[in-house]
Formats: sequence, C-alpha cells, structure tokens
Amino acid sequence: MDLIDLLKKMEDINQRGKEFFGDDSFLSYLISDLWEIILDDYGIPKDNTVELAEKYGSMEKASEDKDFSCRDYWTDLLYDFGKGEITKEKLVEELKNWDENLKTNEI
Repeated sequence: MDLIDLLKKMEDINQRGKEFFGDDSFLSYLISDLWEIILDDYGIPKDNTVELAEKYGSMEKASEDKDFSCRDYWTDLLYDFGKGEITKEKLVEELKNWDENLKTNEI
C-alpha cells in the first residue's frame, strides 16, 4: 500500500467516524499530516505563505516574492481525492507534474 492508498483508507475511516460519532474530525489531524508527507514525497515546496505575509505585511505583497510557495492547490486535490471526487490517477498525474503546472500557469 502506498501513501495515497493509505490516505483513502484513512478518509474512509474518518467518514465512518463521522457517521458514528457525528463528527468528521476523527482522524483529521493525522490526515492533514499525511497530506504534508505526500506533498514532501513528490517534492512540492513547503508552504511559506504565513511567514512571507508576516514579513511583507500582506498576502498580496508576499505572493510577489520569488520564493513564495502555497500548497493550497495540492491540498485541495488531496481533499478531493479523499472524498472520491477525483481518481488516484488524476491526483498522481497532478502531483508528478507540479513543477510543469507552475511553469505553464495551469494552477
């Protein structure tokens, strides 16, 4: 089992926890940590939006920094995958080609 398969299993368990306990935070922290591990594994730069926004005083100015890195697009993909809204193949394709997507402004 790879990390993406593990993510899907954890999301399924989390959903069952929501149904049983009425709360979907059953494994949310672990899932969020797993997202970070998966993104690291694919070489996607760490998110530095908070640090740069504090440095420049606004997100708008922070986003102009050449080292600005936001992982929101990829965490959204991981979320969508966990909810069954995109396939594993689509997710892996996007993660593998993250740097090309940045260069072509597809994200």
